[in-house]
Amino acid sequence: MKIAAIFTFLLTFLFFQLNGQEVGIDEYGRKIVTDTISGVTITYLINQRQLAINFNNQSQQKRTLKIDWVKYQDLKSIAITNYGSGNHTKIGGLKRSGIKHIWFTECDITNFCKNNDIPKNLRGFYVWESHSSVTDTIFIPKIIEKFKRINHLSVGCCNLISFEKVDLSKLKKLDTLILEGPLYEVNSLTCLKGLSYLGIWNDKANDRINGWKSDSLKLILDTLLPDTKKETWCFPPNQQILLFDGKTKSIQNIVKGDTLLSYNFIRDCFAPNIVVEVIGHDEFNYPFCNVYSMDNLTASLDLLYLVNNKSVIATVNHPIISTNGSKIPLGDISTEEFVFYKSTKGIEKIQVEHKQFYSERTKVYNLITEGKNYFVNGYLFADK
Repeated sequence: MKIAAIFTFLLTFLFFQLNGQEVGIDEYGRKIVTDTISGVTITYLINQRQLAINFNNQSQQKRTLKIDWVKYQDLKSIAITNYGSGNHTKIGGLKRSGIKHIWFTECDITNFCKNNDIPKNLRGFYVWESHSSVTDTIFIPKIIEKFKRINHLSVGCCNLISFEKVDLSKLKKLDTLILEGPLYEVNSLTCLKGLSYLGIWNDKANDRINGWKSDSLKLILDTLLPDTKKETWCFPPNQQILLFDGKTKSIQNIVKGDTLLSYNFIRDCFAPNIVVEVIGHDEFNYPFCNVYSMDNLTASLDLLYLVNNKSVIATVNHPIISTNGSKIPLGDISTEEFVFYKSTKGIEKIQVEHKQFYSERTKVYNLITEGKNYFVNGYLFADK
Protein backbone atom coordinates (compact mmCIF):
# COMPACT_ATOMS: atom_id res chain seq x y z
CA MET A 1 0.00 0.00 0.00
CA LYS A 2 2.86 2.36 0.84
CA ILE A 3 4.56 1.60 -2.47
CA ALA A 4 1.33 2.33 -4.36
CA ALA A 5 0.94 5.63 -2.51
CA ILE A 6 4.53 6.65 -3.33
CA PHE A 7 4.00 5.69 -6.97
CA THR A 8 0.81 7.77 -7.16
CA PHE A 9 2.60 10.75 -5.59
CA LEU A 10 5.47 10.53 -8.09
CA LEU A 11 3.05 10.36 -11.02
CA THR A 12 1.19 13.40 -9.71
CA PHE A 13 4.45 15.28 -9.12
CA LEU A 14 5.72 14.50 -12.63
CA PHE A 15 2.39 15.48 -14.19
CA PHE A 16 2.38 18.89 -12.56
CA GLN A 17 6.07 19.51 -13.25
CA LEU A 18 5.69 18.60 -16.93
CA ASN A 19 2.91 21.15 -17.17
CA GLY A 20 5.06 23.86 -15.61
CA GLN A 21 3.01 23.92 -12.43
CA GLU A 22 3.83 23.89 -8.73
CA VAL A 23 2.02 21.98 -5.99
CA GLY A 24 1.84 23.53 -2.52
CA ILE A 25 -0.15 24.56 0.54
CA ASP A 26 -1.47 28.10 0.95
CA GLU A 27 -1.66 30.13 4.18
CA TYR A 28 -5.04 28.62 5.04
CA GLY A 29 -3.71 25.06 4.78
CA ARG A 30 -5.44 24.37 1.47
CA LYS A 31 -3.85 22.23 -1.25
CA ILE A 32 -3.21 24.32 -4.34
CA VAL A 33 -1.66 24.05 -7.78
CA THR A 34 -0.18 27.23 -9.25
CA ASP A 35 0.77 28.18 -12.77
CA THR A 36 1.80 31.37 -14.59
CA ILE A 37 0.74 32.18 -18.14
CA SER A 38 1.97 35.43 -19.71
CA GLY A 39 2.20 37.17 -16.34
CA VAL A 40 -1.19 35.91 -15.16
CA THR A 41 -1.12 33.79 -11.99
CA ILE A 42 -3.53 30.84 -11.98
CA THR A 43 -4.16 28.98 -8.74
CA TYR A 44 -6.30 25.87 -8.45
CA LEU A 45 -7.72 25.23 -4.98
CA ILE A 46 -8.05 21.47 -5.16
CA ASN A 47 -10.46 20.75 -2.30
CA GLN A 48 -12.65 23.81 -2.98
CA ARG A 49 -12.71 23.11 -6.73
CA GLN A 50 -12.06 26.80 -7.30
CA LEU A 51 -9.81 28.45 -9.89
CA ALA A 52 -8.28 31.81 -8.94
CA ILE A 53 -6.95 34.01 -11.76
CA ASN A 54 -4.85 37.03 -10.77
CA PHE A 55 -4.20 39.42 -13.65
CA ASN A 56 -1.76 41.43 -11.50
CA ASN A 57 -3.17 44.75 -12.78
CA GLN A 58 -1.59 44.32 -16.19
CA SER A 59 -2.53 46.56 -19.10
CA GLN A 60 -3.05 44.19 -21.99
CA GLN A 61 -4.12 44.56 -25.58
CA LYS A 62 -6.86 42.28 -26.87
CA ARG A 63 -5.79 38.68 -26.38
CA THR A 64 -7.21 35.34 -25.31
CA LEU A 65 -6.03 33.56 -22.17
CA LYS A 66 -6.23 29.88 -23.01
CA ILE A 67 -7.16 27.63 -20.10
CA ASP A 68 -7.42 23.86 -20.33
CA TRP A 69 -10.80 23.48 -18.63
CA VAL A 70 -10.66 19.68 -18.98
CA LYS A 71 -7.70 19.66 -16.60
CA TYR A 72 -9.82 21.18 -13.81
CA GLN A 73 -12.55 18.60 -13.46
CA ASP A 74 -15.66 19.35 -11.39
CA LEU A 75 -14.71 23.03 -11.19
CA LYS A 76 -17.50 24.90 -9.42
CA SER A 77 -16.23 28.49 -9.09
CA ILE A 78 -13.73 31.02 -10.40
CA ALA A 79 -12.22 34.05 -8.67
CA ILE A 80 -10.98 37.00 -10.75
CA THR A 81 -8.49 39.40 -9.14
CA ASN A 82 -6.84 42.65 -10.27
CA TYR A 83 -8.51 42.94 -13.67
CA GLY A 84 -8.14 46.66 -14.28
CA SER A 85 -9.63 49.16 -16.71
CA GLY A 86 -6.61 48.84 -19.03
CA ASN A 87 -6.96 45.09 -19.41
CA HIS A 88 -8.60 43.65 -22.53
CA THR A 89 -7.97 39.96 -21.94
CA LYS A 90 -10.63 37.42 -22.83
CA ILE A 91 -10.67 34.14 -20.93
CA GLY A 92 -11.13 31.49 -23.57
CA GLY A 93 -13.92 28.96 -23.10
CA LEU A 94 -15.33 30.69 -20.02
CA LYS A 95 -18.91 30.65 -21.32
CA ARG A 96 -18.88 26.86 -21.73
CA SER A 97 -16.78 26.11 -18.64
CA GLY A 98 -19.73 24.98 -16.50
CA ILE A 99 -18.75 27.37 -13.68
CA LYS A 100 -21.67 28.31 -11.44
CA HIS A 101 -20.08 30.93 -9.16
CA ILE A 102 -17.77 33.85 -9.98
CA TRP A 103 -15.99 36.21 -7.56
CA PHE A 104 -14.44 39.59 -8.38
CA THR A 105 -11.85 41.27 -6.15
CA GLU A 106 -10.13 44.56 -7.01
CA CYS A 107 -11.60 44.50 -10.51
CA ASP A 108 -13.23 46.81 -13.00
CA ILE A 109 -16.38 44.73 -13.40
CA THR A 110 -17.77 46.71 -16.32
CA ASN A 111 -14.56 46.29 -18.30
CA PHE A 112 -14.35 42.56 -17.55
CA CYS A 113 -17.95 41.95 -18.63
CA LYS A 114 -17.34 43.92 -21.83
CA ASN A 115 -14.41 41.70 -22.78
CA ASN A 116 -15.67 38.33 -21.60
CA ASP A 117 -18.55 35.93 -22.07
CA ILE A 118 -19.99 34.97 -18.69
CA PRO A 119 -20.62 31.27 -17.89
CA LYS A 120 -24.08 30.35 -19.14
CA ASN A 121 -24.83 28.30 -16.02
CA LEU A 122 -23.83 31.07 -13.62
CA ARG A 123 -25.80 31.02 -10.34
CA GLY A 124 -23.75 33.18 -7.97
CA PHE A 125 -22.20 36.62 -8.60
CA TYR A 126 -19.91 38.11 -5.91
CA VAL A 127 -18.23 41.52 -6.08
CA TRP A 128 -15.57 42.47 -3.53
CA GLU A 129 -13.53 45.69 -3.54
CA SER A 130 -14.68 46.86 -6.96
CA HIS A 131 -12.65 49.74 -8.41
CA SER A 132 -14.90 50.41 -11.36
CA SER A 133 -15.25 54.13 -11.89
CA VAL A 134 -18.84 53.56 -12.98
CA THR A 135 -19.76 51.05 -10.30
CA ASP A 136 -22.73 52.99 -8.98
CA THR A 137 -24.47 53.72 -12.28
CA ILE A 138 -23.65 50.95 -14.74
CA PHE A 139 -22.41 47.62 -13.53
CA ILE A 140 -25.28 46.62 -11.23
CA PRO A 141 -27.97 47.19 -13.90
CA LYS A 142 -25.68 45.31 -16.33
CA ILE A 143 -25.63 42.37 -13.91
CA ILE A 144 -29.41 42.31 -13.89
CA GLU A 145 -29.65 42.38 -17.69
CA LYS A 146 -26.95 39.77 -18.25
CA PHE A 147 -27.37 37.33 -15.36
CA LYS A 148 -31.09 36.88 -14.89
CA ARG A 149 -30.68 33.28 -13.73
CA ILE A 150 -28.44 33.95 -10.73
CA ASN A 151 -29.77 33.08 -7.28
CA HIS A 152 -26.98 34.68 -5.17
CA LEU A 153 -25.82 38.29 -5.45
CA SER A 154 -23.20 39.72 -3.08
CA VAL A 155 -21.93 43.28 -3.47
CA GLY A 156 -19.41 44.42 -0.91
CA CYS A 157 -16.65 46.90 -0.07
CA CYS A 158 -17.20 48.98 -3.20
CA ASN A 159 -16.33 52.66 -3.17
CA LEU A 160 -19.97 53.54 -3.56
CA ILE A 161 -22.97 51.35 -4.21
CA SER A 162 -26.10 52.92 -5.58
CA PHE A 163 -29.34 51.05 -6.06
CA GLU A 164 -31.32 54.03 -7.27
CA LYS A 165 -34.13 52.81 -9.52
CA VAL A 166 -32.65 49.30 -9.60
CA ASP A 167 -35.26 46.58 -9.95
CA LEU A 168 -33.87 43.31 -8.67
CA SER A 169 -37.25 41.67 -9.15
CA LYS A 170 -36.05 40.93 -12.68
CA LEU A 171 -33.74 38.39 -11.07
CA LYS A 172 -36.62 35.98 -10.64
CA LYS A 173 -34.46 33.20 -9.16
CA LEU A 174 -32.68 35.46 -6.66
CA ASP A 175 -32.62 33.75 -3.28
CA THR A 176 -29.71 35.44 -1.45
CA LEU A 177 -28.78 39.14 -1.44
CA ILE A 178 -25.85 40.56 0.56
CA LEU A 179 -24.99 44.27 0.58
CA GLU A 180 -21.86 45.39 2.41
CA GLY A 181 -20.06 48.70 2.61
CA PRO A 182 -21.10 52.32 1.88
CA LEU A 183 -24.63 52.23 0.54
CA TYR A 184 -27.11 54.81 -0.58
CA GLU A 185 -30.52 54.87 -2.25
CA VAL A 186 -31.30 51.50 -0.68
CA ASN A 187 -34.84 52.71 -0.07
CA SER A 188 -35.56 52.75 -3.81
CA LEU A 189 -34.35 49.17 -4.35
CA THR A 190 -37.02 46.72 -5.42
CA CYS A 191 -36.65 42.96 -5.14
CA LEU A 192 -38.78 39.88 -4.85
CA LYS A 193 -40.30 38.86 -1.53
CA GLY A 194 -39.01 35.30 -1.91
CA LEU A 195 -35.52 35.96 -0.55
CA SER A 196 -34.37 33.41 2.00
CA TYR A 197 -31.30 35.47 3.01
CA LEU A 198 -30.86 39.24 3.05
CA GLY A 199 -27.64 40.61 4.51
CA ILE A 200 -26.98 44.27 5.35
CA TRP A 201 -23.38 44.24 6.55
CA ASN A 202 -21.46 47.19 7.96
CA ASP A 203 -18.01 47.09 9.51
CA LYS A 204 -18.90 49.26 12.48
CA ALA A 205 -21.99 49.11 14.64
CA ASN A 206 -22.49 52.88 14.41
CA ASP A 207 -22.08 53.16 10.65
CA ARG A 208 -24.94 54.71 8.75
CA ILE A 209 -26.79 53.31 5.77
CA ASN A 210 -28.50 55.87 3.55
CA GLY A 211 -28.43 58.39 6.39
CA TRP A 212 -29.99 56.02 8.92
CA LYS A 213 -28.19 54.37 11.79
CA SER A 214 -27.57 50.76 10.87
CA ASP A 215 -29.52 49.89 14.02
CA SER A 216 -32.65 50.95 12.11
CA LEU A 217 -32.82 47.63 10.31
CA LYS A 218 -36.62 47.71 10.47
CA LEU A 219 -36.77 50.54 7.92
CA ILE A 220 -34.50 48.68 5.51
CA LEU A 221 -36.35 45.42 5.94
CA ASP A 222 -39.69 47.16 5.41
CA THR A 223 -38.33 48.22 2.02
CA LEU A 224 -36.50 45.08 0.90
CA LEU A 225 -38.39 42.33 2.69
CA PRO A 226 -41.77 43.59 3.85
CA ASP A 227 -42.98 40.17 5.00
CA THR A 228 -40.21 39.79 7.60
CA LYS A 229 -41.37 38.97 11.13
CA LYS A 230 -39.83 41.59 13.40
CA GLU A 231 -41.57 40.97 16.74
CA THR A 232 -39.81 37.72 17.62
CA TRP A 233 -37.22 37.14 20.34
CA CYS A 234 -35.33 34.05 19.27
CA PHE A 235 -32.14 32.34 18.07
CA PRO A 236 -31.44 30.37 14.88
CA PRO A 237 -31.29 26.59 15.38
CA ASN A 238 -27.50 26.15 15.36
CA GLN A 239 -26.64 28.54 18.23
CA GLN A 240 -24.94 26.71 21.09
CA ILE A 241 -26.43 26.75 24.60
CA LEU A 242 -24.03 26.18 27.51
CA LEU A 243 -25.18 23.44 29.91
CA PHE A 244 -24.35 23.38 33.62
CA ASP A 245 -22.06 20.36 33.15
CA GLY A 246 -19.88 22.36 30.74
CA LYS A 247 -21.17 20.73 27.56
CA THR A 248 -23.03 22.57 24.82
CA LYS A 249 -26.16 21.74 22.86
CA SER A 250 -27.77 23.39 19.84
CA ILE A 251 -30.81 25.37 20.89
CA GLN A 252 -32.99 23.29 18.55
CA ASN A 253 -32.08 20.22 20.64
CA ILE A 254 -32.79 21.78 24.05
CA VAL A 255 -35.76 20.21 25.86
CA LYS A 256 -37.84 21.10 28.91
CA GLY A 257 -36.00 20.09 32.08
CA ASP A 258 -32.45 20.58 30.71
CA THR A 259 -30.08 22.23 33.19
CA LEU A 260 -28.31 25.24 31.71
CA LEU A 261 -25.55 27.45 33.05
CA SER A 262 -26.67 30.87 34.20
CA TYR A 263 -25.17 33.68 36.27
CA ASN A 264 -26.41 34.76 39.70
CA PHE A 265 -25.63 38.48 39.97
CA ILE A 266 -26.69 38.66 43.63
CA ARG A 267 -24.16 36.00 44.69
CA ASP A 268 -21.75 36.86 41.85
CA CYS A 269 -21.32 33.25 40.74
CA PHE A 270 -22.44 30.71 38.17
CA ALA A 271 -25.63 28.78 38.92
CA PRO A 272 -27.76 25.94 37.49
CA ASN A 273 -30.79 27.00 35.50
CA ILE A 274 -33.73 24.73 34.60
CA VAL A 275 -35.49 25.09 31.25
CA VAL A 276 -39.21 25.65 31.85
CA GLU A 277 -40.31 25.88 28.22
CA VAL A 278 -38.85 25.69 24.71
CA ILE A 279 -40.65 27.89 22.18
CA GLY A 280 -40.18 27.15 18.50
CA HIS A 281 -41.41 29.27 15.62
CA ASP A 282 -42.09 28.05 12.09
CA GLU A 283 -39.77 28.75 9.19
CA PHE A 284 -40.12 32.37 8.12
CA ASN A 285 -38.02 35.44 7.33
CA TYR A 286 -36.58 36.80 10.58
CA PRO A 287 -34.22 39.77 11.05
CA PHE A 288 -30.97 38.73 12.75
CA CYS A 289 -27.95 40.50 14.17
CA ASN A 290 -24.53 38.86 14.33
CA VAL A 291 -22.13 40.46 16.83
CA TYR A 292 -18.50 39.50 17.28
CA SER A 293 -15.12 40.59 18.51
CA MET A 294 -11.94 40.43 16.43
CA ASP A 295 -10.26 37.75 18.56
CA ASN A 296 -9.24 34.70 16.53
CA LEU A 297 -10.90 36.09 13.43
CA THR A 298 -10.24 34.43 10.08
CA ALA A 299 -11.83 34.75 6.69
CA SER A 300 -13.36 31.88 4.76
CA LEU A 301 -12.45 32.86 1.22
CA ASP A 302 -14.61 30.12 -0.23
CA LEU A 303 -17.76 31.53 1.41
CA LEU A 304 -16.78 35.17 1.92
CA TYR A 305 -18.02 34.96 5.49
CA LEU A 306 -16.31 35.73 8.76
CA VAL A 307 -15.36 32.79 10.98
CA ASN A 308 -15.03 33.63 14.64
CA ASN A 309 -15.26 31.76 17.93
CA LYS A 310 -16.63 34.87 19.70
CA SER A 311 -19.69 35.37 17.56
CA VAL A 312 -23.37 35.08 18.35
CA ILE A 313 -26.56 35.44 16.31
CA ALA A 314 -30.02 36.36 17.56
CA THR A 315 -33.06 38.22 16.31
CA VAL A 316 -32.47 41.96 16.46
CA ASN A 317 -34.70 42.52 19.48
CA HIS A 318 -33.56 39.68 21.76
CA PRO A 319 -31.99 41.25 24.90
CA ILE A 320 -28.32 40.72 25.69
CA ILE A 321 -27.04 41.67 29.15
CA SER A 322 -24.47 44.48 29.21
CA THR A 323 -21.92 44.84 31.97
CA ASN A 324 -23.78 47.84 33.41
CA GLY A 325 -26.79 45.60 34.05
CA SER A 326 -28.89 46.82 31.15
CA LYS A 327 -30.81 44.45 28.91
CA ILE A 328 -30.25 45.75 25.38
CA PRO A 329 -31.80 44.40 22.15
CA LEU A 330 -28.95 42.83 20.22
CA GLY A 331 -29.63 45.03 17.19
CA ASP A 332 -29.25 48.16 19.33
CA ILE A 333 -25.94 47.18 20.94
CA SER A 334 -23.12 49.58 20.03
CA THR A 335 -19.36 49.27 19.90
CA GLU A 336 -19.20 51.26 23.13
CA GLU A 337 -20.93 48.46 25.03
CA PHE A 338 -19.29 45.66 27.01
CA VAL A 339 -21.09 42.37 27.53
CA PHE A 340 -20.52 39.17 29.52
CA TYR A 341 -18.75 36.24 27.90
CA LYS A 342 -18.04 32.79 29.39
CA SER A 343 -14.49 31.66 28.65
CA THR A 344 -12.21 29.00 30.10
CA LYS A 345 -11.06 31.60 32.63
CA GLY A 346 -14.58 32.23 33.92
CA ILE A 347 -16.84 35.14 33.06
CA GLU A 348 -15.20 37.98 31.14
CA LYS A 349 -16.23 41.44 30.04
CA ILE A 350 -15.65 41.85 26.30
CA GLN A 351 -16.42 44.68 23.95
CA VAL A 352 -18.70 44.28 20.96
CA GLU A 353 -16.54 45.42 18.05
CA HIS A 354 -18.55 44.56 14.95
CA LYS A 355 -22.00 43.48 13.89
CA GLN A 356 -23.89 42.44 10.79
CA PHE A 357 -27.59 42.57 10.05
CA TYR A 358 -29.35 40.08 7.87
CA SER A 359 -32.69 38.38 7.34
CA GLU A 360 -32.96 34.66 6.72
CA ARG A 361 -35.77 32.19 6.21
CA THR A 362 -35.34 29.64 8.97
CA LYS A 363 -36.88 28.19 12.12
CA VAL A 364 -36.08 29.97 15.39
CA TYR A 365 -36.16 29.02 19.06
CA ASN A 366 -36.52 30.77 22.41
CA LEU A 367 -36.10 29.49 26.00
CA ILE A 368 -38.01 30.25 29.18
CA THR A 369 -35.88 29.42 32.22
CA GLU A 370 -36.05 29.60 36.01
CA GLY A 371 -32.82 31.60 36.25
CA LYS A 372 -33.88 34.20 33.67
CA ASN A 373 -30.55 34.20 31.82
CA TYR A 374 -28.35 31.74 29.92
CA PHE A 375 -25.25 31.62 27.73
CA VAL A 376 -25.52 31.43 23.94
CA ASN A 377 -22.23 30.87 22.08
CA GLY A 378 -20.62 32.09 25.30
CA TYR A 379 -22.60 35.37 25.50
CA LEU A 380 -25.00 36.01 28.37
CA PHE A 381 -28.58 36.68 27.25
CA ALA A 382 -31.72 37.44 29.23
CA ASP A 383 -34.97 35.54 28.98
CA LYS A 384 -37.63 37.20 26.91
